[in-house]
Amino acid sequence: MPIQNSYCASNVGTASVSALAGLSTTKGTQTISRYDSVVESSSSQVSIDIDNPPFTVEPCSGAIAAMETQEFKVKFIPLEVGKFEASLNCSIPNLKEGLQGQVVAVKGRSLLPYCHFELEDSDYISGNRRNSELSGPRGAPPGVTLDPNTHVIEFQAVGVNTINKSHRKLAVLQTAASESPATLLPRLFLTLGVRTGTFLSLEKSFDRVDHEYLFGTLRVLGFGTHFIAWIRLLSFYIMNPTNSDYSFQWVPESAPDVRMQPTFFCLTENGYISAGKKTEVSFQFVPQLLNITESFWSFIIPEHNITVPFLLCGNMSEPAVSFDRSHINYKFVLIGHRAHETVNMLNQEASPFSFRFREDTLQSEGYVSKLTVEPMEGIVLPHSSVPIIFSCVAKTDGNVNWNISCDVKAKTVPLTLNIKMQGYSMNATVTCEGGDGIVIELSHQTINEISFGEVELNDDISCHFVISNNGKFNFDFDWELSGAPNILSCLKLTCKWNNVETGSSIPASIRFRPDHKFVLKDVELKLKIQKGPTFACVLTGCIVIPNAHLSFTRYDFGPCFIYNAGMVPSKKTLIITNKQEQAISLDCLFLNNSYLEVKFQPCALLPKKTMKAIIIFYPREPIRYQELITFEINGLTQQSVKIFGQGVEMRIEVVDYKNKVVNLKAPKVGQIVKKVVPIINRSSAPLTFSLAVNPNEHLLQNLKVLNIWPSSSIKLDANGGTCDVVVTFSPTYRIPQFAEEVMIECTGVSKPLFAIRGCGQGIEITLDQDRIAFGAVVLRSQVTRLTMIQNTGDVGASFRWDIEKFKPHFSITPVEGYISAGMNMSLEVAFHPAIIHADIRLENVQCFVEGVKPLQLYLTGSCVAATAMKEVVNFSCQVRTTQVHGIVLINRTNQLWNLQPLIEGEHWTGPKNITVHPHQQNQSYEITYKPLSMTMDGKKHQGSVFFPLPDGTGLLYMLYGVAEPPKAVAIINREVPCKIPYTVLLSINNWLPKPQRFRAIIDQIKPERLESYTTLKGLDYIEVPGSSRRDYRIIFFTYKEATISVKVTFRNEATQEYLYYIVNIKSISPGLNGTIELVAAVRQSTTGTVAVENPLTVPIVFITECKISDISLPTQLIVPPQAKGILNFEYQPLKVGESTGRLTLNSSELGVFYYDLILKAKPAGLEKSLHFRTTFGTSQTLSAKFMNHSRQKVEFSCKVDSPEFLVDKSIIASPASPGGSEIGVEVAYEPLRVGESRSTLNITSPVGGDYNIPLFGVCLPAKPQGPFSIRAGSSASIPFKNIFPQATIFSFQVDNPAFVCKPTETLRGKKTHIVVVSFEAAASISKYPATGRLIISCPQSVGNGTVMSWIYYLKGITPEKVILFIFSFAKFVLIKVSKQQENTNNGEAFTVVCLTNQTNSSKSAEENPTNYTGEILAQENSIVMSS
Repeated sequence: MPIQNSYCASNVGTASVSALAGLSTTKGTQTISRYDSVVESSSSQVSIDIDNPPFTVEPCSGAIAAMETQEFKVKFIPLEVGKFEASLNCSIPNLKEGLQGQVVAVKGRSLLPYCHFELEDSDYISGNRRNSELSGPRGAPPGVTLDPNTHVIEFQAVGVNTINKSHRKLAVLQTAASESPATLLPRLFLTLGVRTGTFLSLEKSFDRVDHEYLFGTLRVLGFGTHFIAWIRLLSFYIMNPTNSDYSFQWVPESAPDVRMQPTFFCLTENGYISAGKKTEVSFQFVPQLLNITESFWSFIIPEHNITVPFLLCGNMSEPAVSFDRSHINYKFVLIGHRAHETVNMLNQEASPFSFRFREDTLQSEGYVSKLTVEPMEGIVLPHSSVPIIFSCVAKTDGNVNWNISCDVKAKTVPLTLNIKMQGYSMNATVTCEGGDGIVIELSHQTINEISFGEVELNDDISCHFVISNNGKFNFDFDWELSGAPNILSCLKLTCKWNNVETGSSIPASIRFRPDHKFVLKDVELKLKIQKGPTFACVLTGCIVIPNAHLSFTRYDFGPCFIYNAGMVPSKKTLIITNKQEQAISLDCLFLNNSYLEVKFQPCALLPKKTMKAIIIFYPREPIRYQELITFEINGLTQQSVKIFGQGVEMRIEVVDYKNKVVNLKAPKVGQIVKKVVPIINRSSAPLTFSLAVNPNEHLLQNLKVLNIWPSSSIKLDANGGTCDVVVTFSPTYRIPQFAEEVMIECTGVSKPLFAIRGCGQGIEITLDQDRIAFGAVVLRSQVTRLTMIQNTGDVGASFRWDIEKFKPHFSITPVEGYISAGMNMSLEVAFHPAIIHADIRLENVQCFVEGVKPLQLYLTGSCVAATAMKEVVNFSCQVRTTQVHGIVLINRTNQLWNLQPLIEGEHWTGPKNITVHPHQQNQSYEITYKPLSMTMDGKKHQGSVFFPLPDGTGLLYMLYGVAEPPKAVAIINREVPCKIPYTVLLSINNWLPKPQRFRAIIDQIKPERLESYTTLKGLDYIEVPGSSRRDYRIIFFTYKEATISVKVTFRNEATQEYLYYIVNIKSISPGLNGTIELVAAVRQSTTGTVAVENPLTVPIVFITECKISDISLPTQLIVPPQAKGILNFEYQPLKVGESTGRLTLNSSELGVFYYDLILKAKPAGLEKSLHFRTTFGTSQTLSAKFMNHSRQKVEFSCKVDSPEFLVDKSIIASPASPGGSEIGVEVAYEPLRVGESRSTLNITSPVGGDYNIPLFGVCLPAKPQGPFSIRAGSSASIPFKNIFPQATIFSFQVDNPAFVCKPTETLRGKKTHIVVVSFEAAASISKYPATGRLIISCPQSVGNGTVMSWIYYLKGITPEKVILFIFSFAKFVLIKVSKQQENTNNGEAFTVVCLTNQTNSSKSAEENPTNYTGEILAQENSIVMSS
């Protein structure tokens, strides 16, 4: 019912609503259709009880803002059956005069049901809180609409398998009296939860109890969970308002589920209700699963055939029992020490829960450590917590992990807690690396033996130690070496440091150099770690004199031929054996010369192993040679080998000088000629050789034609050994005159022995041309062509033509004849066509020659009528290019012309056929001119084209062509990278059908000459087969960027024909020369290297450049001539992450070298920790140090994740020096609680990187201060600072009533407050000062669960004692000052007492103490007193 205030915004209406009932009388009885079988109603007019009206309005009073609307809720709550009418009057005092408030008439009717269920209304269905996916009654599918008259009973349960009941039974109280006093519960029910102020009967009082409040009270009083669950009550009575008795029963309607146990039980399944009475029913809910569980029931009254649907809804939630943290980290615990931590188990439920820790989860992995839990089991009360102590003793180094499980009753899953601990100890390891490279780890539990083994005299051998600190603390150490003095003089211990920081290692070494022979024993070396283990070592070894066995110590090569290039020299292998039990080093001291070489590499020869030294003899003169080869063993001893040899000349020749040239004469084909040539060895050394002949004529390469015997190796004795050489010549073809040398091949050298000459006689007859084209010939005319028959053989022969084949269009003269050897004979071939024909051909006309295969001739021609044409066709183009001209043909006839033109001249070509249609005026015949040779001296190429026409006539055109020099085949442009050889391929096309040999000429165009760093090379000649193609390769290489242009000409030196290319090459940047990947931790450096070679004969200077600030490198690198240079650079990152960059090396001679850098910076570890120690209520400031490596001015941001540590937000750091600069940050520790505190100082900068410094603070309890002296009747100001960040209420108490101060006060956070304490002396004056204490404390919640207090001692002084006290105190202070004068320079404060005489008298203070004023000056917490 809304009411709107329509006044302006400045007016506010105040309204009150009251209900006033009007009376009416209506008699009769009627049945209401709402519940057809359940509800019965009798309606009559009844009077309204003004004290308990059935209508109520909410709100009943209030104010309505201007232009706003107020809604009112009207409720109808009848207490009797009947009809009710009333009016609602709204009273608004500030309405305008003449206006009346709102009046609303209301009516209502109350109904009387057959039965009444005393249940609170539930919106579980009407409020759409029910899940539509749940099944309906009697197994109805999800989504079915429920009966709107369904009553809902809701249960709330915490935990599984807990019993929850809905019932109302007074006997419960009587039964419960056995557990608790019988008088306690009724008193609680009557006094704690009664909804009305009147005392009712015990049953009615129990009905009207606020049960939730009651249950909470029972839990506080310590009643058990099962007891409270047993008496859990909901108002659920069934009342029979009728005048007749009836029975009832409960029937479950839900479909049974065999997979799980039932969760709802009706404890009153049937019963009997008397007229006008009520009874109670009980339901029990035992949850099995989380969330919502439903059960459908029907309430049935058989006598009236009434059925009422019920829905029982149970909601089970997980108990809110948990730990106050999810994990414990003990961090670092020294081995043997116990670490403990307290964790609270919180219970946020209204019921207690029992818990028990699982025993098997208290063991760590591998059962290394066991965790102790106190208590292992117990009960956590409602809305409270239980402290649980977890403790463990560190037994081993390394991380230990526990995953604790705790079972809580009624929880579905156990509670878990992860606990970590890292044990550590003073862990030192020592490794020893002997001369054999074997690394062993020394033990501090036994005596370690360090054996030098067998050491050669004057040899130097060392053992290297590495002392590593694997613990968490630095330690110091000392060495101790004991033994005989003559032995200790051969030992030297080297160690630069005597302390090892945590996480680092220190090297040390002991060197053994024996200068005399002895046995190393009874020498002890000890390494003592302070507060740690002692490593004891015994040094052993023996001294030996090295020796090696040589397979020979003298060798004579004997006579050897003088060495020439290509010969196989004489060799001898020397075998060196190490027969000792230890390895020896060998080196050859002999320097190789021109006639003796020793191939030997210095090495270490293992025991019982051998090595070869190859000795090679190169005699240069015919003299006797002698040398001494010396080998050095272990650099200490030497052994030598004597080498002898004789150089001799090689003299092998023919016995008879006439056989120096062997004439094989001229046998005919098929004849055999043999010649025997004796040879002799006149050398002073035996000779083994073989004979070989390499003829230039390919016909002689056949062994059946020319053969030398013996073909195998020949051995001749020294000084006169002889052998016969047989030369056999049997030609199978005609072979022209030849001359070849027979060579001896010995030890890789060829030498001529004698020469052979001769020839093979045979017939060889050829025609100079086998094709003759006569072209177009007019009928009855004749054209003669001359051809030549040649006899290039050695024997004359007769020939004869097949004359019948020539007829009728051709003839040849002479038809037969004889041609002598070496003679040429002209043949005249005539073409005289007998008929007009466009194409007259004669193929394969044979000429029979004596003794050889027939020759063949091919003849062509045409016969046309003679037609004279005056037009001449001229051509002009570059050689080997084409030019096309068209000859216009006009066909004025009605006949289609299919012409076959005849072209004379080797440089012209055209289509073999052309069709000219009748009456066509402009049919063009294209003839192509492609000269293969240039025209010189004004000459022209000549030719003709003849068109034989179908009517017997013909058209003859004369052709003239000029062939100009060629143009460039191509202009090749290339862009190639520097420092990489590049090959340019030039395609050479041979336009002739025969092979051509071209000479390659490279002419420089730009620049005029190549620089020394650029090369351009190619072969001088190239041969190209006929009508084929070959690629010519030009190799280009340059070290730096350049542009060149060259002309490459290929010229046939015989014909002077040529072709050429223009090649333009631009060398560009070579791109990437390599990729270097560097990985380093932040602020740690690593080194990278780049190797570059200098191929030039002068030194090269490289200028280096890298724009990455984390890279440090030299500005230049100088590389000697023809050597390799190494550039070393350093990478020291400041920030974590990956980055890339480029390193550039630039040289004016060799160009630019690029290297990509892939840089990976890993996180750095923690910086050195900072430890604070102070008392509660005070602060301590220390400086946190770190190294700044940034080379520029940088701002660092500082942040601490704990309010107990204070630091400036930022600091400015100047550019760091090359090795880094130390920066300090002031950190103040102002604890907020007693105990240990840990935090981390994060120092970050986008440029300078990140630093993490652990902070550890220990806060001790506050120490008492004072005493503070106060004169009687005055006060003292005591400064006190609120250390907490928030405003806090502090209480101030004194334990002596003579001192007075303000009891409480709220102090601002982090501010200093002056506490004023006054002193009132007692009436009786004591000779001793009054004492007391000022106790300042804060609430327990501010102090983190502990009451924090500060104590200040007070001392009250009477007037007579003030001056004496000041003098005594000043005397004490001055003595204290004199003793602590030196400490003042270190920042310690002390107290100074100043006295001032306020009178004109010069009496001392002892004589007149009242004339002096005193002032005590102290530190920050000082007290100022005046008297």
